[in-house]
Amino acid sequence: MKIEYEFILPGREPLIIGMIWQNDRYILQNPAPAAADWTLMSCQQCRHCPYQQPENSPAHCPVAVNLNGLLPHFGHLLSFDQLEVIIRLPERTLQQHVSAQQVLCALLGLLFASSGCPHTEFLLPMARFHAPFASAEETTWRACGSFLLGQHFRHKAGLPVESLDNLIERYEGLEIINAAMAKRLRSQVSNDALVNAVVILDSFAKGIPFYIEQELENLRLLYRHYLQ
Repeated sequence: MKIEYEFILPGREPLIIGMIWQNDRYILQNPAPAAADWTLMSCQQCRHCPYQQPENSPAHCPVAVNLNGLLPHFGHLLSFDQLEVIIRLPERTLQQHVSAQQVLCALLGLLFASSGCPHTEFLLPMARFHAPFASAEETTWRACGSFLLGQHFRHKAGLPVESLDNLIERYEGLEIINAAMAKRLRSQVSNDALVNAVVILDSFAKGIPFYIEQELENLRLLYRHYLQ
Protein backbone atom coordinates (compact mmCIF):
# COMPACT_ATOMS: atom_id res chain seq x y z
CA MET A 1 0.00 0.00 0.00
CA LYS A 2 1.27 3.42 -0.92
CA ILE A 3 0.27 7.03 -0.23
CA GLU A 4 1.48 9.93 -2.35
CA TYR A 5 1.19 13.64 -1.63
CA GLU A 6 1.81 15.62 -4.82
CA PHE A 7 2.41 19.32 -4.17
CA ILE A 8 2.02 21.81 -6.99
CA LEU A 9 3.92 24.86 -5.76
CA PRO A 10 3.87 28.21 -7.57
CA GLY A 11 6.94 28.58 -9.79
CA ARG A 12 8.32 25.15 -8.93
CA GLU A 13 8.27 21.66 -10.33
CA PRO A 14 5.62 19.38 -8.77
CA LEU A 15 6.92 17.64 -5.68
CA ILE A 16 5.82 14.12 -4.71
CA ILE A 17 6.23 12.86 -1.15
CA GLY A 18 5.73 9.11 -1.16
CA MET A 19 5.11 6.72 1.73
CA ILE A 20 4.72 2.96 1.57
CA TRP A 21 3.16 0.68 4.20
CA GLN A 22 5.93 -1.64 5.33
CA ASN A 23 5.39 -4.13 8.14
CA ASP A 24 3.09 -2.04 10.35
CA ARG A 25 3.75 1.60 9.44
CA TYR A 26 4.25 4.03 6.58
CA ILE A 27 7.89 4.59 5.60
CA LEU A 28 8.90 7.87 3.98
CA GLN A 29 10.30 7.03 0.55
CA ASN A 30 11.94 10.33 -0.33
CA PRO A 31 15.68 10.33 0.33
CA ALA A 32 16.15 11.81 3.79
CA PRO A 33 19.01 14.19 4.60
CA ALA A 34 21.68 13.02 6.99
CA ALA A 35 20.61 13.01 10.63
CA ALA A 36 21.15 16.46 12.14
CA ASP A 37 22.03 17.63 15.63
CA TRP A 38 18.50 18.96 16.16
CA THR A 39 17.13 15.41 15.78
CA LEU A 40 19.31 14.03 18.59
CA MET A 41 17.29 12.45 21.38
CA SER A 42 18.83 14.85 23.89
CA CYS A 43 17.65 17.96 21.99
CA GLN A 44 14.39 19.28 23.51
CA GLN A 45 13.63 15.73 24.69
CA CYS A 46 10.01 15.23 25.74
CA ARG A 47 9.69 15.04 29.51
CA HIS A 48 7.66 11.82 29.24
CA CYS A 49 10.00 10.20 26.71
CA PRO A 50 10.60 6.52 27.63
CA TYR A 51 14.20 6.83 26.41
CA GLN A 52 15.63 8.77 29.35
CA GLN A 53 18.66 6.50 29.83
CA PRO A 54 21.26 7.00 27.05
CA GLU A 55 22.37 3.38 27.13
CA ASN A 56 18.84 2.22 26.26
CA SER A 57 18.01 5.02 23.85
CA PRO A 58 18.22 5.43 20.08
CA ALA A 59 20.57 8.25 19.15
CA HIS A 60 17.88 10.28 17.38
CA CYS A 61 14.25 11.08 18.12
CA PRO A 62 12.16 9.09 15.60
CA VAL A 63 9.59 11.88 15.18
CA ALA A 64 12.30 14.48 14.54
CA VAL A 65 14.01 12.19 12.00
CA ASN A 66 10.78 12.04 9.98
CA LEU A 67 10.43 15.81 10.15
CA ASN A 68 14.02 16.23 9.02
CA GLY A 69 13.10 14.61 5.72
CA LEU A 70 10.60 17.40 5.01
CA LEU A 71 12.78 20.43 5.77
CA PRO A 72 14.46 20.70 2.34
CA HIS A 73 11.04 20.78 0.66
CA PHE A 74 8.87 22.89 2.97
CA GLY A 75 11.09 24.91 5.31
CA HIS A 76 10.68 27.98 3.08
CA LEU A 77 6.86 28.01 3.03
CA LEU A 78 4.65 30.47 4.87
CA SER A 79 1.57 29.14 6.62
CA PHE A 80 -0.94 30.77 4.29
CA ASP A 81 0.87 30.11 1.02
CA GLN A 82 -1.74 28.56 -1.25
CA LEU A 83 -0.97 25.43 -3.20
CA GLU A 84 -2.65 22.60 -5.02
CA VAL A 85 -2.28 19.14 -3.55
CA ILE A 86 -3.21 15.74 -4.94
CA ILE A 87 -3.33 12.94 -2.35
CA ARG A 88 -3.35 9.41 -3.74
CA LEU A 89 -4.58 6.92 -1.15
CA PRO A 90 -4.98 3.17 -1.66
CA GLU A 91 -8.76 3.59 -1.84
CA ARG A 92 -9.23 7.03 -3.46
CA THR A 93 -7.60 10.20 -4.79
CA LEU A 94 -8.23 13.68 -3.36
CA GLN A 95 -7.39 17.01 -4.96
CA GLN A 96 -7.71 20.26 -3.07
CA HIS A 97 -6.55 23.88 -3.07
CA VAL A 98 -5.39 24.57 0.48
CA SER A 99 -2.98 26.55 2.61
CA ALA A 100 0.46 25.12 3.24
CA GLN A 101 -0.23 24.69 6.97
CA GLN A 102 -3.42 22.69 6.32
CA VAL A 103 -1.87 20.12 4.03
CA LEU A 104 1.32 19.86 6.07
CA CYS A 105 -0.80 19.21 9.16
CA ALA A 106 -2.34 16.20 7.39
CA LEU A 107 1.05 14.94 6.24
CA LEU A 108 2.69 15.42 9.65
CA GLY A 109 -0.13 13.54 11.35
CA LEU A 110 0.65 10.56 9.15
CA LEU A 111 4.41 10.79 9.74
CA PHE A 112 4.07 11.28 13.52
CA ALA A 113 1.86 8.19 13.78
CA SER A 114 4.29 6.12 11.69
CA SER A 115 7.50 7.39 13.33
CA GLY A 116 8.00 4.61 15.87
CA CYS A 117 7.66 6.90 18.89
CA PRO A 118 6.05 4.78 21.66
CA HIS A 119 3.63 7.61 22.47
CA THR A 120 2.23 7.74 18.92
CA GLU A 121 1.90 3.99 18.32
CA PHE A 122 -1.80 4.02 19.25
CA LEU A 123 -2.40 6.17 16.15
CA LEU A 124 -1.13 3.54 13.72
CA PRO A 125 -4.59 2.10 12.90
CA MET A 126 -5.76 5.62 12.01
CA ALA A 127 -2.65 6.10 9.87
CA ARG A 128 -3.47 2.92 7.96
CA PHE A 129 -6.89 4.42 7.15
CA HIS A 130 -5.53 7.93 6.63
CA ALA A 131 -8.23 10.62 6.30
CA PRO A 132 -6.63 13.98 5.42
CA PHE A 133 -8.58 17.18 6.14
CA ALA A 134 -10.95 15.47 8.60
CA SER A 135 -12.87 17.85 10.86
CA ALA A 136 -12.49 17.82 14.65
CA GLU A 137 -15.75 15.89 15.00
CA GLU A 138 -14.71 13.34 12.38
CA THR A 139 -11.33 12.93 14.04
CA THR A 140 -12.99 12.37 17.41
CA TRP A 141 -15.25 9.68 15.93
CA ARG A 142 -12.30 7.97 14.22
CA ALA A 143 -10.09 8.18 17.33
CA CYS A 144 -12.76 6.74 19.63
CA GLY A 145 -13.71 4.00 17.16
CA SER A 146 -10.10 3.02 16.59
CA PHE A 147 -9.38 2.97 20.33
CA LEU A 148 -12.47 0.93 21.23
CA LEU A 149 -11.71 -1.64 18.51
CA GLY A 150 -8.29 -1.94 20.12
CA GLN A 151 -10.01 -2.69 23.43
CA HIS A 152 -11.99 -5.45 21.71
CA PHE A 153 -8.72 -7.05 20.63
CA ARG A 154 -7.28 -6.62 24.16
CA HIS A 155 -10.35 -8.36 25.57
CA LYS A 156 -9.95 -11.24 23.10
CA ALA A 157 -6.30 -11.55 24.14
CA GLY A 158 -7.21 -11.70 27.84
CA LEU A 159 -5.69 -8.28 28.59
CA PRO A 160 -7.24 -5.56 30.78
CA VAL A 161 -9.64 -3.33 28.85
CA GLU A 162 -9.10 0.44 29.02
CA SER A 163 -11.71 3.20 29.05
CA LEU A 164 -11.93 6.41 27.04
CA ASP A 165 -10.22 8.13 29.98
CA ASN A 166 -7.07 6.29 28.88
CA LEU A 167 -7.51 7.67 25.36
CA ILE A 168 -7.68 11.18 26.82
CA GLU A 169 -4.41 10.54 28.65
CA ARG A 170 -2.76 9.43 25.40
CA TYR A 171 -3.84 12.58 23.61
CA GLU A 172 -2.54 14.67 26.49
CA GLY A 173 0.79 12.90 25.95
CA LEU A 174 0.71 13.99 22.29
CA GLU A 175 0.55 17.62 23.40
CA ILE A 176 3.98 17.23 25.01
CA ILE A 177 5.40 15.81 21.77
CA ASN A 178 3.87 18.58 19.66
CA ALA A 179 5.35 21.28 21.89
CA ALA A 180 8.80 19.69 21.73
CA MET A 181 8.66 19.30 17.93
CA ALA A 182 7.59 22.91 17.47
CA LYS A 183 10.58 24.06 19.54
CA ARG A 184 12.93 21.91 17.47
CA LEU A 185 11.52 23.17 14.19
CA ARG A 186 11.67 26.86 15.11
CA SER A 187 15.45 26.58 15.23
CA GLN A 188 15.62 25.07 11.73
CA VAL A 189 13.13 26.75 9.38
CA SER A 190 13.11 30.23 7.89
CA ASN A 191 9.32 30.42 7.62
CA ASP A 192 6.43 29.15 9.69
CA ALA A 193 4.35 26.66 7.66
CA LEU A 194 5.85 23.52 9.22
CA VAL A 195 5.77 24.97 12.74
CA ASN A 196 2.14 26.06 12.39
CA ALA A 197 1.23 22.65 10.98
CA VAL A 198 2.44 21.20 14.29
CA VAL A 199 0.41 23.87 16.14
CA ILE A 200 -2.74 22.77 14.27
CA LEU A 201 -1.99 19.14 15.13
CA ASP A 202 -1.67 20.24 18.74
CA SER A 203 -5.06 21.96 18.61
CA PHE A 204 -6.58 18.64 17.48
CA ALA A 205 -4.77 16.83 20.32
CA LYS A 206 -6.13 19.38 22.81
CA GLY A 207 -9.60 19.19 21.26
CA ILE A 208 -10.05 15.42 21.42
CA PRO A 209 -10.34 15.29 25.26
CA PHE A 210 -12.86 18.16 25.12
CA TYR A 211 -14.96 16.38 22.50
CA ILE A 212 -14.84 13.12 24.43
CA GLU A 213 -15.83 14.78 27.70
CA GLN A 214 -18.32 17.36 26.40
CA GLU A 215 -19.52 16.60 22.89
CA LEU A 216 -19.60 12.82 22.57
CA GLU A 217 -23.16 12.82 23.86
CA ASN A 218 -24.18 14.50 20.57
CA LEU A 219 -23.30 11.28 18.75
CA ARG A 220 -25.52 9.14 20.97
CA LEU A 221 -28.49 9.56 18.60
CA LEU A 222 -26.55 7.83 15.85
CA TYR A 223 -26.40 4.72 18.04
CA ARG A 224 -29.96 4.67 19.33
CA HIS A 225 -30.60 1.25 17.76
CA TYR A 226 -27.83 -0.17 19.97
CA LEU A 227 -29.68 1.14 23.04
CA GLN A 228 -33.06 -0.46 22.33
